[in-house]
Amino acid sequence: MQKFERMLHYIITRCGEKENVGQKELCIICYFCDFDHYERSFRSITGKNYIKTPHGPIPFGLEGSFDKLERNEMIEKATKQCEGFRHCCYRSLKDPDMGRFLPAEIDSMESAIERYGCMTGAEIEEILHKDVPWLVAKDGDPIDYGTAMYRDPGTSVDPGTVDD
Repeated sequence: MQKFERMLHYIITRCGEKENVGQKELCIICYFCDFDHYERSFRSITGKNYIKTPHGPIPFGLEGSFDKLERNEMIEKATKQCEGFRHCCYRSLKDPDMGRFLPAEIDSMESAIERYGCMTGAEIEEILHKDVPWLVAKDGDPIDYGTAMYRDPGTSVDPGTVDD
């Protein structure tokens, strides 16, 4: 299993059953995990490319990642009603394998989950739309990790060194 699927599974385990967290929110939380970690360490957690779409970043190959997790009976898919819309949600069936993550990567994931995991889709999308990497990317294009170094204080994570 790829590192991205492991991170996605971890995020689903931590916040997938929350009423406000559907597929869009999971994608945005994954984006913030990777881009926040890049801002701290000049490396993303997963190396996954994110494509800019009007409502949020889509990790390249996303559907295949969900399918793989479902086929391996790690998660299950359902639909639920939130903010007046029906959307896909996921529930973890097994504990995620965290063995390939460095402590600093887990810290970055935890930080993003704490920061964004309780927000509604509209709230997290509003913050995303102020994030420099998101702002400078064109619709349909990959979002450049290097632009995370130019975030403003509203979306920047605490500066500092990440020790691996």
